[in-house]
Amino acid sequence: MERMMPGKTRAAAVRIFAAALISLVAGACDTMVNRETEQALREYEQKIYVMKNTVTANDEKLVKGQKVKIKVFWGKDWIKIRGYAADVDPLHAEQVLMLYMFKSDFPEDRFSMETLQEKFGEIAQTARQ
Repeated sequence: MERMMPGKTRAAAVRIFAAALISLVAGACDTMVNRETEQALREYEQKIYVMKNTVTANDEKLVKGQKVKIKVFWGKDWIKIRGYAADVDPLHAEQVLMLYMFKSDFPEDRFSMETLQEKFGEIAQTARQ
């Protein structure tokens, strides 16, 4: 192998491969939401909300005035909030897409909890306990 790839060339190839691997792994872990915000979103999921408007997705709907719980999902450049009836077991509930936002929907293409809350607030509000 040394005859095919001299020491300096082999070292350069290893460095290029390592840099590509690090870039690939870092890119796979890159999401819109950091750990601190993830905790805030998980707390957001613990509340019960009341629908301000009826939301329909496919054949499922959440009706104005209905109490709902939510699940928040996110990826590298998007965030979704799905809702389901508060009185239904989450494992058996039909989830309805309530909000779907992309990086470009946020100021400076960066996730903002305030912007998410503002948009979500147009659809539902926290239920009175």
